[in-house]
Amino acid sequence: MTKLINYLLILFAFTFAFQTFLINTLPLLIFVLWLIEGDLSKKWKILKNQKIFWIIIGLSFLVLLSFLWSNSIYDGYWGPKYLNGLVFWAEKYFYNIILLPVLLTHTDKKQFKYMISAFLLGMFITEVISYGIFFEIWKVGDGYSGDPSPFYHHTYYSIFLTFTIFILLSRYIKEENTLLKIFYLFFALTAIGNLFINGGRTGQVAFLISVFYFAMHHYGGSFRTFVITIFSAISIFVAAYNISPIFHDRVNLTVENFQKLREGEMQTSFGQRVALWLVVWEVAKEQPILGSGFGDAKKEVKRIQEEKYPDRSYITSLYHIHNQFVALFLYAGIFTTILLLMIFYLLFCENFDEYDEYARVFGLTLLILFMTETPYHFSSGVMYIMLFLGLLFGVKSNVKKEIKENSNENI
Repeated sequence: MTKLINYLLILFAFTFAFQTFLINTLPLLIFVLWLIEGDLSKKWKILKNQKIFWIIIGLSFLVLLSFLWSNSIYDGYWGPKYLNGLVFWAEKYFYNIILLPVLLTHTDKKQFKYMISAFLLGMFITEVISYGIFFEIWKVGDGYSGDPSPFYHHTYYSIFLTFTIFILLSRYIKEENTLLKIFYLFFALTAIGNLFINGGRTGQVAFLISVFYFAMHHYGGSFRTFVITIFSAISIFVAAYNISPIFHDRVNLTVENFQKLREGEMQTSFGQRVALWLVVWEVAKEQPILGSGFGDAKKEVKRIQEEKYPDRSYITSLYHIHNQFVALFLYAGIFTTILLLMIFYLLFCENFDEYDEYARVFGLTLLILFMTETPYHFSSGVMYIMLFLGLLFGVKSNVKKEIKENSNENI
């Protein structure tokens, strides 16, 4: 049973890159098999000592609890559909997190390596497909030459690409086999190219920040390293600006958005988000402890908008808040935001030993994603969070157990 679960987890990591029906059906099958596998008391002993497990459970519980002070279960931010909020919660905050306990109890070094390799293989295939779409060799999914993200929205695909790039660079540095080193470097370089022919500015920002962390981590914090890193980053962005028409247009659009924002014009892609955040802040100030309630969030935003910002009715057409910290503060108060921050505290401050750079880069990609999107509103976003939190904290726990067992044997 254990082997079957591990094989299915590897399959999940591989198919994650394609957003197939398997990423929606496999978690339930794996979780049921995990229960049938038994040893639940042993598994519970592991889980109850995992801080990340309680943070995710606490987050889900507080959001569910906020329905108690909501007057409606239909006035929340869950997309364009008239959807029952409890159903939305059950999918995003319950069903989509059931892989976490499995990963926390099943991930050892071997399983970690297999699942990361499966994820990379899936991303390699999507990258080939993406380039084919860009050069108009074929058409797959919703991708087209102007936005060749085959299976995911470009925001999420760009984040996955950024994490992929630094996993590959890490493997390149540590690998001793020459052929594999060449492959990892080639894959990383083509992934960087793919990042800039897609329209995902979120991933591009995450890439820029991660470049500095990666350089300092591997080559030290010297002035020489800092200068070389800045020169390399600028060179990549300048080359992308001049070569990629998509990146060129997105940069110009971003600059234009900021210029208009400075002039007080908010009816732009970024300006609308800022306008919404200002309204959300007004709502949150009224109920900082409990929040508006998950079911009343959109209604409360509309109320404040009509009272204080009558000329900004356009913000009520936005389907989500584009900032996970702000969104959860609105829904269920300050404690949910604190729990989110605790996730990043663990990722950046805990000791993951040989997996430190995986944890830090994942944390950086997640931080940028949380600041620009609300991944808890999309199954793909939640799955990305749970998959790598489960892998990182699972292997961390297993490594600590191995060290403890070895030290006891030496005694």
